[in-house]
Amino acid sequence: MNSHLWYNIEDIVYQVFELLRVDVVYTSVRPEDATLCRQALARSARSCKAFASPALTILWRSLPSDQPLLELLYILGIVESSSDYAPTAYNTGIGLSDTPINLPVLSVQENVRAHPQWQHFLRHASHVRQIRLDPFQSSTGSAIWPEIASFMDGIPVLPRLTSVYVTSIFSPLRGRVLSCHNLGCLALIHPSIRGLRLRLSRKGKVDEALNRIMSHIATTVKILEYFRSMYSPAHLGNPGLLTHFTRIRHVTIDGDIHPSDLRDVAKLSGLRRLSIPLYTSLSSERLVSSSITDLHVEDPWNVLSGFLERADLPQLRSLHITTESSAKSPLWADASQLLHIVAAAFTTLEILSIEWQDDCARRVDAPIRAPYSAGRLADITEPLLPLRALREVSLEFRGYDLEYTSRDVQALSEAWPSLEELRLNFRTAIGPRSGIESLTHLAHNCPQIRILHLPGMDAADDALTAAWTPAASHPTLHELVIERVVFQGMDEAKMWQFIARQFPKAARRATVGPKNY
Repeated sequence: MNSHLWYNIEDIVYQVFELLRVDVVYTSVRPEDATLCRQALARSARSCKAFASPALTILWRSLPSDQPLLELLYILGIVESSSDYAPTAYNTGIGLSDTPINLPVLSVQENVRAHPQWQHFLRHASHVRQIRLDPFQSSTGSAIWPEIASFMDGIPVLPRLTSVYVTSIFSPLRGRVLSCHNLGCLALIHPSIRGLRLRLSRKGKVDEALNRIMSHIATTVKILEYFRSMYSPAHLGNPGLLTHFTRIRHVTIDGDIHPSDLRDVAKLSGLRRLSIPLYTSLSSERLVSSSITDLHVEDPWNVLSGFLERADLPQLRSLHITTESSAKSPLWADASQLLHIVAAAFTTLEILSIEWQDDCARRVDAPIRAPYSAGRLADITEPLLPLRALREVSLEFRGYDLEYTSRDVQALSEAWPSLEELRLNFRTAIGPRSGIESLTHLAHNCPQIRILHLPGMDAADDALTAAWTPAASHPTLHELVIERVVFQGMDEAKMWQFIARQFPKAARRATVGPKNY
């Protein structure tokens, strides 16, 4: 009987503990939350034999620093300390805190691979897929890594490591400076790394330190596929860095990208995804790439318009734009102008996402503004109707009230027959609003649609009664969200019957916001 208990089924236990895994490279998690997750995994490993292997595997998969590895080496007697040292409560290398501890200088007395406990260490090290390294905060114990690497005959200390996050929390007030001890942690970076994220800056007059770090990365990493940096490589004193990574497929720059780095993009023949903000420094630059299929850009619409108009991206299939209006002209005029450029420049788009923010609404101190019409949805989307290949469309106009009707929904459904996802997000306090009966157009014209998010809608009994209904129910829609419904002489039960008849797979999980009668 016990063999059927859920915690004796390893696959289930792995799935449960996977929910506690902290991604230290690609996602931003609050330090306190990350610590709690690691604590939960460590305690689970100690509390139950069935939990030990899954919990330890996931705990070691993503490390907040090299400290758990250093402490494990010390506990196992593989390295020695130059002074008396009592390790913290890591319990065989299980880190419970993100706070670095100033380990003493460690030393190796023999070939580490010949040590009887080396295989024990390697079992833990082979679980590591991600690690965060901070040369400005690493303990002096990190100086041991180059020495250990010298015994490895080219084999990485972390053989399955795929992603590294190199960060600097430098503060002149701490008096932290880069030393040979700190730089030692970079020896864990090996040529097979596929993902690299940098959060380095020039604050604190550490130019020489940054140059050494960037040079080490450029000469070590050979088959990088994912690169993300808070600052452009040229701003970090290493122009041309991107060209070292001939296999790179994804590039994300969170801050101001240097024009020279933008020009380097054209030299990356394998690049597929590029995500950058646009500033006035790029107002005259031209993005040219024969390989990019996915582009993410943000910043003021007037800068975006000129940049996209000059771009030469023949393979582009997915475009994501985050922008805001100039406040000198109405939303519909700015948006229509931008989307005219998009439609003319990228005729083969399959995925389009527009996030248009109201700058006044975003300010914390902004007064509550009475609803006002920012234009008609039809005027904004009209340039996009010729893009017949669109499969996924997301149009989000935060803080704006737009007028839209059932005819607008019909036009969109007829223009984009391959639609799989449609997300419309804007306020509809003023109206007019599309009627619930317009869902029939999507059911009939978009047979592959799976996800549908719509703003406020009207539910009028006479309009629904007069609406044409497809003979067969829709086969694929499984997610339906309507922000709110304004009832006009219709019983709510009748609305749900209508939805269930049109979209039986979505009816059980359909979400309808506040209802007004």
